[in-house]
Amino acid sequence: METLLRIGAARGQIAFGVATTRGERAAVRAQRFRVYQRYGYYRPGLEVDRDEYDRKAVYLTATVGTGRRPDMLIGSARLVVGEAEIPFTFPSQRAFRFELPEAIREVALRQCAEVTRFVSERPEGIVARGLLVPLGLI
Repeated sequence: METLLRIGAARGQIAFGVATTRGERAAVRAQRFRVYQRYGYYRPGLEVDRDEYDRKAVYLTATVGTGRRPDMLIGSARLVVGEAEIPFTFPSQRAFRFELPEAIREVALRQCAEVTRFVSERPEGIVARGLLVPLGLI
């Protein structure tokens, strides 16, 4: 992980950064699936949550380390960066079938991004204020 920011929390630190390896990206997707499944966001029987955006997305991560055990992934988000190729639509546009406002359409797509698949979970024994992980990822 490429660490961009560290914030002290409880008896350790939360590191915010970007997943840079296949293993880190796989851990983000596994966490996303686990959390979404726990909250019932998937239709019954779904075994994999992947789409065409996953391949090129930037995965933002939040890990906590206490020094007593390996760093644990406690939050993640997927950043989908716009592409110049036409037609390109962001995940929310595709899901909800809406047209971007004119002011946004005037900005080159490659200069726009969408944060999606945002999750956080608190492992046993780790105390962090409620908004710390989401705000750090943002």
